[in-house]
Amino acid sequence: MSLTFPDLIFWLPVIPVICAGVVLLLPKKHLFLSFMLALATLLFVLFAVILSNTMVLPWKTDMLSPLSTTASWIPDFHFNIIMILDSYSGWMIIMTLLAAITCLFFSTFVEVNPGWNKIFILLVLTGSTTGVFLARDILTFLFSWGAWLIVPFFVNPIENNRQRTPGYLKFFVFHLFSLICVATAFSLVHFNYLIRAGVRGLDFSTISRVSIPDSSQQLLFILFIVGFGIRMPLFPFHSWLSDTLSEMPSGISAFITSTGLATGVYSMLRFAIPICPDASLDYKKYVIFAALLSMVYSAMVALMNPHVLQRLGFITMNYAGLALLGLFTFNESGTVGAVLTSANFIAPITVIILFSGWLTVKAKTVLMQDFTGLQRKFPLTCVVFLLVSMTLAGIPGLNLFSGLFLTIAGLLLIQPVWAGIAMGAFLILATGMLWMFQKLFTGKMSLVVNTFNQGDDLKTGRLLIPMTVLIIWLGFFPQYMIHSFTDQANTISRYIQSHRVLKQTEPGMTPMELFFQQHRQR
Repeated sequence: MSLTFPDLIFWLPVIPVICAGVVLLLPKKHLFLSFMLALATLLFVLFAVILSNTMVLPWKTDMLSPLSTTASWIPDFHFNIIMILDSYSGWMIIMTLLAAITCLFFSTFVEVNPGWNKIFILLVLTGSTTGVFLARDILTFLFSWGAWLIVPFFVNPIENNRQRTPGYLKFFVFHLFSLICVATAFSLVHFNYLIRAGVRGLDFSTISRVSIPDSSQQLLFILFIVGFGIRMPLFPFHSWLSDTLSEMPSGISAFITSTGLATGVYSMLRFAIPICPDASLDYKKYVIFAALLSMVYSAMVALMNPHVLQRLGFITMNYAGLALLGLFTFNESGTVGAVLTSANFIAPITVIILFSGWLTVKAKTVLMQDFTGLQRKFPLTCVVFLLVSMTLAGIPGLNLFSGLFLTIAGLLLIQPVWAGIAMGAFLILATGMLWMFQKLFTGKMSLVVNTFNQGDDLKTGRLLIPMTVLIIWLGFFPQYMIHSFTDQANTISRYIQSHRVLKQTEPGMTPMELFFQQHRQR
């Protein structure tokens, strides 16, 4: 029996998990063998996605139809495992795998205490995140979403922490609550509407075609926004991230932070909004208010916080608010900007957390004033850090600018005041980011910096250069991602517009039926 490309899609999230199991069984002293096995696995999945030709790439400017695979799980109840690889999910998986490979190198060859458990967790998290991007049925999505709960049980605290600190407990509690919210929402949809309507199956395309009353949509939407908002993270569900960055190894915390925003935005766009379109419109202003509050609050705290890693957590929170603003503009510009921001954010935040986390562990301090004059010992890393700081500050020519520009443009189309508040918050954040670079790298060399070896610069900087090159390339050539994301943005925009005129249609017609009817007429 031959293995076709659609069949291979099923194995994309499974292969990293199988490799993680092999790493778990290998003798702990064979760290390099575990590293090579993990690297080969991640590269295999990466090239499998790239060669699938489902997204726009430099050597292929057109998009083919999405690739899908279905595996029967419980045939009597029509429970199937459904996975689809399209241009949107393909690009998100590529960025996730590049971040995972960078974290793998850093965790193995740079961090103070490399270990098999970091490789194991990175593989599990990669498989989990890939599963979220591919899943089109409830059970596969929930299994992938909940896999993050194993992190506190396998990752040792950073150096000088002999036991698991409250941050590990907070991480587990918050993500357990996230899983409960999402699982409750899907359970309500299945038992209250699918079964009553005589629909058998758990795939999302079936759910989108079921008419759900407005009152029920409101409850489902609240559960979705809380469940997905925890992982992004959004205010007031953000407190777990600062502790994670402070207490977990830099490779693990960098991957969690970078992919958390991407999976949250992806899930909101693919599942929450299509399932609850009326509630999304009803709560639009409240969500935008919460996103603006999240941006303003995080920007102010990031500007004043002297803790290096916690500052990066609030920067992540600011970008989460920005992405949510773009999603709820419900126009093409804002939606593409939100998706582009979530995808492009993976590279710079991975680079800056990897170096900052290693720096604080090595120096045994987390305060910015202890690291003055770093450019004298880290000239190569200084250049990388400056480019990443400029990226997070939204400087044109780097990869985050295009997403920021499109998001603000989408906001201007619906409410200029909201766009002004968002820009004000972002300017505060940009000021804090560039001020952080100035405090760390300029000035007189501190006693802490004087203890570092000159060779540490090459050891850390060379592993961060590939992601930095990617940041510059995507800044100059954003059209590959934009072209891949436009179809999804247009679909959601037309879907929401269909809802706005739904009351003028025949009673009982679902929004998805109206959308397909308008599409056929065109």
